[in-house]
Amino acid sequence: MNLGLVLSILVSSLGHVQAINSSNPECEDLDRLQSNMAKAIKAASGSVKCKPNSNCTGLECSGKLKDKPFHGTVLLEGCHDPVRMLIHVNKKSLYVKDGFNRKVMSKPVPVHMQVYLKKKAGIVYVTLIAKVCLVSKFCLPAVNILNNQEIRVRCNGSAWPTIPSWSSDPTTQNKAFSAGHKSGNSSGGGGSTMPPWSSDPTTQHKAFSGGHKSGNSSGGG
Repeated sequence: MNLGLVLSILVSSLGHVQAINSSNPECEDLDRLQSNMAKAIKAASGSVKCKPNSNCTGLECSGKLKDKPFHGTVLLEGCHDPVRMLIHVNKKSLYVKDGFNRKVMSKPVPVHMQVYLKKKAGIVYVTLIAKVCLVSKFCLPAVNILNNQEIRVRCNGSAWPTIPSWSSDPTTQNKAFSAGHKSGNSSGGGGSTMPPWSSDPTTQHKAFSGGHKSGNSSGGG
């Protein structure tokens, strides 16, 4: 997973959030996150166009990076226990949970990313740290991109992200975001009915929506 791509998605798109629904506390907080993040890093090279869903629980992005087209989504599951993020780019998915610490890019230089996600009293705190390691066990000073950035979540009031039109592959994005969800409401991590395809523990996309029913989530997820 390319760190530059992930950061580019976040930085390039979150600035549009407030215009979508300024009365939604998640939108206001994501807009603030975007502002702080933009001050800490430079957007990666390439072109990115993103559209947040109406309740600011997820982002849909498309563009080019190093002349290669990509489609991607970033979803904060703020009502899941534990809190987590799902990043989906070009039919590949990656869950990011509290304590995430791994190499996310190999070329042109190895980049490691650390993510800390905490939740307390309806607020998710996000910390994002990146560092470049030139050789084994030798890394440049870490860059603190986000430091306990606050995002309010409402576990009974936010909607699931809409499914992007480009997500036509039934084995990937559609299953990740829609299969198993029925109309009604969910709490981002709740629900008890597992869809038939969720029995495969090796499929990451399937794991995402299993157990969610009743139409709608949560402030983050």
